[in-house]
Amino acid sequence: MKIIKRYTDRNLCQEKGYAMMMAMMLIVVMGAILTTYHLLTSVELASIGASARQEKSFYSAEAALNVRIEDFRKTFNNYNMPTGTPPSTTNPCVGGNNGSGDFRCIEYTFGNNTIQTYVVDNAGNPTRVTIPMWESYGGLYAFQNRYSVFARAVRSDGSTGSILGLSMRSRSVPIYQFALFSDVTNTFAPYTMDIGGPIHMNGDFIVGCDNELNIYGSVSVSGEIRRMSCPLGGIIRMPDVIATLPYNIGMLTELNGLYGCDPSYETHFAGLPFTEWNQLVKQDVASIDVPEIKELDPVAGNNFWDGADLRFALKVNASAEPNLTYAPNTGIEVRNQNGSVNVGLTSIIDSCTNPTGASRFQNHPLAITSSASGAGNKANQMYNPAELSIITMLEVDLRSLLNCLHSNSILALDETTNDGLVLYFTVEGPYSSGLNTYGVRIANAEELAATVGGAPRPEGLTIVTNQALYTYGNYNITNKIPASLISDSYNVLSSNWNDLISHNHNPSILASGYANRIPVNTTINAAIISGTRLESGMENISRMSEDWSGPPLKTLTLLGSIITAGTPVHTNNYPQDLGDVPVGATYTPPFSNINFDPTFNTPGLLPPLTPRFTYIRQTLFDQEFEQ
Repeated sequence: MKIIKRYTDRNLCQEKGYAMMMAMMLIVVMGAILTTYHLLTSVELASIGASARQEKSFYSAEAALNVRIEDFRKTFNNYNMPTGTPPSTTNPCVGGNNGSGDFRCIEYTFGNNTIQTYVVDNAGNPTRVTIPMWESYGGLYAFQNRYSVFARAVRSDGSTGSILGLSMRSRSVPIYQFALFSDVTNTFAPYTMDIGGPIHMNGDFIVGCDNELNIYGSVSVSGEIRRMSCPLGGIIRMPDVIATLPYNIGMLTELNGLYGCDPSYETHFAGLPFTEWNQLVKQDVASIDVPEIKELDPVAGNNFWDGADLRFALKVNASAEPNLTYAPNTGIEVRNQNGSVNVGLTSIIDSCTNPTGASRFQNHPLAITSSASGAGNKANQMYNPAELSIITMLEVDLRSLLNCLHSNSILALDETTNDGLVLYFTVEGPYSSGLNTYGVRIANAEELAATVGGAPRPEGLTIVTNQALYTYGNYNITNKIPASLISDSYNVLSSNWNDLISHNHNPSILASGYANRIPVNTTINAAIISGTRLESGMENISRMSEDWSGPPLKTLTLLGSIITAGTPVHTNNYPQDLGDVPVGATYTPPFSNINFDPTFNTPGLLPPLTPRFTYIRQTLFDQEFEQ
């Protein structure tokens, strides 16, 4: 028995040693597990922290990239192009390597990140492209530039986070590629009319249908297309899916066969199958920036005032009498860009003669007609029946003025700084800033050229005024050049207009309203930017004061581009629209033939100071992580 007991004690001893060894091994293993867990946790926490920092740097860089792109887009406004040089690609935005101008390094701060941005100008800029039909503004041409924009996030500790790069195309589109353009929702309820060329609305396009409207071109709107009720029927036609340029009436499809008429007021076309028109009709297109009426004001910093080759101002008092201090013959002054009087040029032009001009010019290329002129002689006063007032008018015999400018070497008629001549006219008086009865009338303008021997032909001519503009007779029909007319409101007078007869204006008797104001067919070859009142209809951008209805029906032809730039600031609404006089007492409408001038599709044949809108298309986005 002793032997057995001794053996059991020895085994017990061995078992205790084994248990101790196992416990120690377990402690080691658990320690290793805890160490590994700690290491893994530390790595994971570090990874999460790094990921969070990286994510913050990414979003900061992305935000800065978007801000820089928008700032860069604005450099294209007012006909400008980016200038300067980018930093070199080796350590950009470091140690004075900052570039210059619009391409230079610019820093933005988002959170704890400082974002360095810069722009690189790609080789081969610019190129002329035609915008694909499936894109907005399809079919128009644009000047395309390719750029790369970079953003580098620098953390608070000086380390580099995300580096982002974006390639983009900047497309600058001349706005005179539209036959009709409105910057707001506009009603188009025309008399019988043909429109040849694209149409765009920054809003809804509300179309009437009581007459015949043929659209030979595409239609794009920022809102939707709506059709007014058509109790008299009427026809609206557009090119069908198989139509190709040039369109003819046989290629047009009637829209009201598809959409019908809604006597309740309007038919909304949203969601209907415009694809049947081969993408020629688009809704929900981005709005386009166009010049606003206030940008026509004679103030330094406004593009049309600054860009003018000469600026003329008729200065009058409250009685419509001219200030003759610097221009004793006409009262019309030449202004410098800062608004001061250019005494020397004023004296020269005031002394120019116009022996063959109309009597109202009183032997000068520039003149004034107003309630104060001619001692009450109505032959020297224009009464506007739509305004119910005599107009204080700055009169311009255009060809005589060009003769004066050339003969006195005031400027080269064929200068090309802005692709041609830009002449600015204004009337300055106590009512200039608000509603008034001031105006500028352009006459003797069938050919936009001087008549004196040796005078060069202008490359183009743009007339600008911040007041009401009137053209008398045909405009730019002989040896046509690129031309535009830009004004607060635009009035068409045929060559049959007579100021004396304009005073036959009894508004209470329809027959007396325009019985003697019988026009002749008139053609205007120019792009037009002007204000118009929404409820008067976009077709009334050309205001009239004559009986165009005949018989026979007279035709007003507008070849160019018509751009409405909002509501006029200085011109009254049509009184007949406000119920002040019977409807139709001031004029009857012509047959309007509105066509886009295809020469505007050639960049070198655009009018001087043609406005452009610019939009950006992203082509590639790239991210480089830690540097």
